[in-house]
Amino acid sequence: MSDGAWIQTISGKRFPLEEPDADQINIEDIAYALSMQCRFNGHCTKFYSVAEHSVHVSREIDPKLSMVGLLHDAAEAYLGDVPSPLKKKRSQFSEIEEKLEAAIGNRFGIDPALFKDREMKRTDTQLLVNEKSVLMVEEPEPWPPGAPAVKEPGRIEAWGPDEAKARFLAQYRQLM
Repeated sequence: MSDGAWIQTISGKRFPLEEPDADQINIEDIAYALSMQCRFNGHCTKFYSVAEHSVHVSREIDPKLSMVGLLHDAAEAYLGDVPSPLKKKRSQFSEIEEKLEAAIGNRFGIDPALFKDREMKRTDTQLLVNEKSVLMVEEPEPWPPGAPAVKEPGRIEAWGPDEAKARFLAQYRQLM
């Protein structure tokens, strides 16, 4: 075993963070971890998981990218949900995240470049705006830059972790 950084997953695996192995990536681990992570670094008015966000992105995006939408934040199952403004300032973190996204793409047959695709970014930003309108207190200043108008905020339900995990896995199975 190397001295590299690793975590233990809910399935009991020793998962290497710096040299991720696609064969170690498990959809159950991803669904569980994302269902337990709150969006907005926990600064929202009620618990809202990354898993629920991912399901909504998967349903909002162009259907040919639905699996990309579902798994676009899968790296967060292993690295946590680091706020975007901080992530942009941490080059080593970005390198580790890119390796992990490549392994996730390899594991699920997705070109990892699609996680950064323009349609993926558009959809993710649209969901962010919808979520913010339902889950956040009034903003001190507008964010994100160039945000679109709110669209269908009623779908943001704030599922609990068990429901979020179940719906994430159901969406995964439907797309397979």
